[in-house]
Amino acid sequence: MEPNVNQNPNPQPEQPQGQYQSYQQPQPGYQQQGYYAPNPAYQPYQPASQSKVSGMAIASMVLGICSILFSAGAITGLVCAILALVFAGKMSKQAPDGNLGASKNFVLAGKICGIVGLVFSILFLIFWILFTILTVVLIQQAAPYLNDFTPYINGNIDIHLNATSFLF
Repeated sequence: MEPNVNQNPNPQPEQPQGQYQSYQQPQPGYQQQGYYAPNPAYQPYQPASQSKVSGMAIASMVLGICSILFSAGAITGLVCAILALVFAGKMSKQAPDGNLGASKNFVLAGKICGIVGLVFSILFLIFWILFTILTVVLIQQAAPYLNDFTPYINGNIDIHLNATSFLF
């Protein structure tokens, strides 16, 4: 009997439909190098925006955070808050459609922290102004009573303490 030339020397049984196809060997060149050929159907996840975060967006966020931290020193907090809002506004104007890419969250954090820092700084500035006015008024009203302490201020202090002075 003569061998059939068209016949496969390694026959594989046919699989019924609905089952997985058999594993295909990778290309011989790749197998010898110790790794397999990449699957062309597999595409790794790539974000829609490949842009980097803008330095102005980072500056906006950092200044916004600093405006909250330094709001008790009213002037420093005000300067940081205003700069944070200016930088966030410039970034928003660069992308009128609102698509800032990777910088979007930094700009949003800069705006929110800048507004909070601005409000805190204004409240502390009002507090410091009222505190200063109140202190000046209290010193002016207490001035007549300070004349009684002039002997103590001049260094002529002669204090005698006894037990009854602590009771009354």
